[in-house]
Amino acid sequence: IVGIQIINKNVQKASAYNAWMRHLIPILDTLLIMAITFLAISQIPENIYTQVNWLQRSQLIAQQNPLLFKISNVIMNIWVWSELIILLLNKRKRALHDYIGETVVIKKKYFSRLQNWLDKQSSIVIECPSCGSKKRRKNYGKFICSNCNTRFEATEYSSRIIKV
Repeated sequence: IVGIQIINKNVQKASAYNAWMRHLIPILDTLLIMAITFLAISQIPENIYTQVNWLQRSQLIAQQNPLLFKISNVIMNIWVWSELIILLLNKRKRALHDYIGETVVIKKKYFSRLQNWLDKQSSIVIECPSCGSKKRRKNYGKFICSNCNTRFEATEYSSRIIKV
């Protein structure tokens, strides 16, 4: 809706792992608040809890474990302020959750241009083991030389050419 794309450091759409890591701290904080709240509600007698309005209920809950709620509040404040400070202090405007999730937020219209540019930058020169002709390729795998029709394989983890 807002025209943004979240990508990982390899200029691909962010994976589920990136998304989980990006939101890990807020999820953990939410689980902590829920646990504290359920613990507090379990300590309030049911007849008292059902007789009061929602504002009085929230006050009753906060009174049960004030220290735990303060700790949770401090954790969330540290998280929010550190997000803001890091966002303002780096030129790419990445927040702390972007660093944790290894993600970058870009405008959607630039995603394909960025991938094309990166493909050109990261292509490698593959040499045919038979005739020695060289071709620039961005991918790895099985190839057929256009000069001598030799089949060979280039792997991502090895620069050597394996004759097939």
